[in-house]
Amino acid sequence: MKPYHLFQELSNEKRLAILSSLRHGARKMSRLSEELDMTTSEAARHLERLAKVDLIARQAEGDYAITSFGSLVLSFLPSLEFLAENSGYFLAHDPSPLPPYLFYRVGKLAKGRFLSGFIENINYAHEHLKRVQRDEILAIVPEFLLTTGEIVADKLADGSTLRVVSRRGSIDAFLESRGEKLRGLEESFQIKTLEDVTISMYIFGGKAGLALPGQDGKVDLSAWIHGEDKAFMDWARELFEFYWARAEPYSGKR
Repeated sequence: MKPYHLFQELSNEKRLAILSSLRHGARKMSRLSEELDMTTSEAARHLERLAKVDLIARQAEGDYAITSFGSLVLSFLPSLEFLAENSGYFLAHDPSPLPPYLFYRVGKLAKGRFLSGFIENINYAHEHLKRVQRDEILAIVPEFLLTTGEIVADKLADGSTLRVVSRRGSIDAFLESRGEKLRGLEESFQIKTLEDVTISMYIFGGKAGLALPGQDGKVDLSAWIHGEDKAFMDWARELFEFYWARAEPYSGKR
């Protein structure tokens, strides 16, 4: 089968609706036509086309069921829909820092909120960070903003913990500027470094956010996507752990 044959069959909303329905269990054609408000002949035509590309199969009892191949194809659709609906953002940003296994599941971010503007995004994250109470703070940042460092230091003093990945130079500056506040709190934070940090993200207080690089290769801190639903949070946690596992423990200023 050629890819365009598959895409042709997936380009019809009613065929997609049939696939989504069959994902919940086998159906007879009469039930599908009733559920999806189609005539019997219309349903038969769509079922025939889906079966031709092996997305569904007719069982011995006459029911139609989605195939394992069909389930796999259907699992990619949320990500394709998300990319299509936000094509403007992805035309202006580079998703290559995302590991492939997470990029293929980028549809998990579908309930997130895109927010534009550097000040707007910083204020959004800071206001939420200020409300954190004894929580784990996770972050990947190319640079530590002084105001962010001040809030983080206060939260560590109040009982929160921190794991952060950043560039070595940025970490040096953060620790130098907040050294007095952090004294005695060394067990509350873990720091790792990367030679180059090409994304920015945070997870704390039941929210997460992500900023990708623009086409110039620099992280675009004026365009973030923020989310708080479970799918978004789980995806963000996987991304953080991916970079955490690859970063080097911070061993002090050189």
